[in-house]
Amino acid sequence: MIQLKKTFPKEIDNFKTLPKPFGNVMANALIVSKKYPKADEILVKFNNGLASIKKSGEYDKILKKYNISK
Repeated sequence: MIQLKKTFPKEIDNFKTLPKPFGNVMANALIVSKKYPKADEILVKFNNGLASIKKSGEYDKILKKYNISK
């Protein structure tokens, strides 16, 4: 949430997190309402950023740091 506060300070109250995952395994996802302004643009930026950190190896480092399996 810290990065969200920096990136979207005026919209921070629009973001919610789940208190805990359902079951043992839960896929991570970003959900943006189609009604939200520039929703498509947000999803494109998110997917491009995710692809970038996967390509650079940073994604695997994060998984390893938090002991998360693929």
